[in-house]
Amino acid sequence: MPRDTQAAVLKKIRDQEIKFLRLQFCDIEGQPKNVAIPADQAEKALSQGIYFDGSSIEGFARIEESDMLLKPDPSTYSVIPWRPASARVARMICDVYTYDDRPYVGDPRYILKKTLDEAKKMGYVFNTGPELEFFLFKTVDGKPTVIPQDAGAYFDLGPSDLAENVRRDIVLTLKEMGFEIEASHHEVAAGQHEIDFKYGDALRTADNVITYRIAFQLLHRGDKVAGEGIDLRPLPFFRGHLINIFIRARGGLDPVLYPVQPRGEHAGEGEVGVAHGVRGPELGPGAVATGRRHPDEGRPVRH
Repeated sequence: MPRDTQAAVLKKIRDQEIKFLRLQFCDIEGQPKNVAIPADQAEKALSQGIYFDGSSIEGFARIEESDMLLKPDPSTYSVIPWRPASARVARMICDVYTYDDRPYVGDPRYILKKTLDEAKKMGYVFNTGPELEFFLFKTVDGKPTVIPQDAGAYFDLGPSDLAENVRRDIVLTLKEMGFEIEASHHEVAAGQHEIDFKYGDALRTADNVITYRIAFQLLHRGDKVAGEGIDLRPLPFFRGHLINIFIRARGGLDPVLYPVQPRGEHAGEGEVGVAHGVRGPELGPGAVATGRRHPDEGRPVRH
């Protein structure tokens, strides 16, 4: 890591009076994980990494290979807005390394970075734009049910849409963390909602998805969206998350998958755009590298 980059992050930690740092990563199934360290350990974390027991993480390492390293990516530094100002907390997303200081091949973030590097060598730029969906359910005697919280439909507003405040709180929190949110709205199914990020580099987008999941779960636990049960899975009923995938071919290479006509500032370049649904309960960093279109969704699109 360049020393000036490390110094810039350490200065932010001092200037913002950060007390703790959360070093975040995800397991092979896309589940967010983290370890908290005091702020005075930040320099060590940035220069050497922080050891942890990889054998206790699903899909990572055997007991005899348990020593692993978390190396923070300074570009992901962000203050966590829902923590108290008296003991401010920031986070950085980490890459996972083995004991002998090599990237761990089972780290989903490393897998995606490696794939993006291969695409770059082939002359392709790979961007994604997730449309993250979730469900809110009624609670009975404090326990969640599978009864949708409302009977709203696509793009409905109150009183049919009962979650306007929920989406507002989530969007405002994410914006405080530097997210660029394009829209939020009620989705097609009863109790179903969507928050759309601006499309961008696939690695940054994947990092944002993990942060979104953490933020949503912690805000819910903190009673920001009290009175509802939540389900962040794409398919608790019948629909799935949509991830818009944009692959641009430079240098005259032939586009792949579903070609579209380049226009505007990209005229003259080969370009493709694909929209498709992704099945599964997690949208971890490795979940965006497929070009298949979902049969029930719209045509291939480009932004």
